[in-house]
Amino acid sequence: MKLRAKINPEYLEQILTGSKDSEYRHIDKMILENSETGEEYMFEVIGIERVSKIAVGELQKKYPKVGFTKTRPCYQIGLGERLDR
Repeated sequence: MKLRAKINPEYLEQILTGSKDSEYRHIDKMILENSETGEEYMFEVIGIERVSKIAVGELQKKYPKVGFTKTRPCYQIGLGERLDR
């Protein structure tokens, strides 16, 4: 998954020069794309929490087709109502 955001050039320069190492955002929507058909569905985001490495191990067992790995951060994204109907 990739996150894309527009950023003020001043803050981007701070990140590129290493004087700023994080970015804060409100995330209000998530688009889920069917990996086979390309169809997209938009949902409200109601919460985001980081998943522990122990829990990632359980996710690996429960959803083997996803390819979860303990070497990258994993997040649980709470979805609210569907917004594209």
